[in-house]
Amino acid sequence: MGVFGFIWFLVASIRVLHQNYKFGPPEYRHYNTLLLAYFIAKTIFFFAIFGSLYSDFFMFVGIVGMSVSLNGGVAKPEPVPQEKIRFHAFKLQPVVRRRIGAW
Repeated sequence: MGVFGFIWFLVASIRVLHQNYKFGPPEYRHYNTLLLAYFIAKTIFFFAIFGSLYSDFFMFVGIVGMSVSLNGGVAKPEPVPQEKIRFHAFKLQPVVRRRIGAW
């Protein structure tokens, strides 16, 4: 169960770092790129070469914490303004009728 929890943490962290890279403030773009690249490189090094959970887990958490504190949380895309549909309060809307048998 611990391995699944650790892999879930890695996937969630990469998702957070990618969202901060993609939607973060433009003035922090270089920092977000560095944090995402460093986290991915550290993960590959952890699994391919040598990884010690006792010492590397603090680095993983620190990188994600630095990204979250730099961007003020997880960055989200800007909402696109939608036009609000307004109906006249006392005006009836026309009904569209189809003839029977006409498709």
